[in-house]
Amino acid sequence: MKKIILKLPALITMGISWYLSSGTLETLQLPSVSDKLIHLVCFAGLGFFWTWWFKQKAWIQKPLKHILLVTLIVAAYGIVDEIHQYHVPGRYASILDWVADFIGGLLGGIAGFVGAWLLQKIKIKNSDSLQS
Repeated sequence: MKKIILKLPALITMGISWYLSSGTLETLQLPSVSDKLIHLVCFAGLGFFWTWWFKQKAWIQKPLKHILLVTLIVAAYGIVDEIHQYHVPGRYASILDWVADFIGGLLGGIAGFVGAWLLQKIKIKNSDSLQS
């Protein structure tokens, strides 16, 4: 059950992203910041949530492999999302939006590794404290 729960945030985030991509820009109430920043932050969150699909031990053993894998998953979804937007009236596809998606996925993957590393350090420190 825990494995399924850990996978839900990435899927929910993708569903929300898809829903928002289906609306026209006029119907969306976006904050007055660059849409590239919105893409970067949203896809960084998505990348971070995708890190939960992999075991902490795997992140510690092969961090670059997992950061690359998460980045590629998020970047592939970014391409699908841009193609989807291209077919929505009043929306358009943008390579710069996809670049922001890619960078966001990379940052989310790095954040996931840092989180796994910190959790590993906390576990080691706590086990050392218990043995003293």
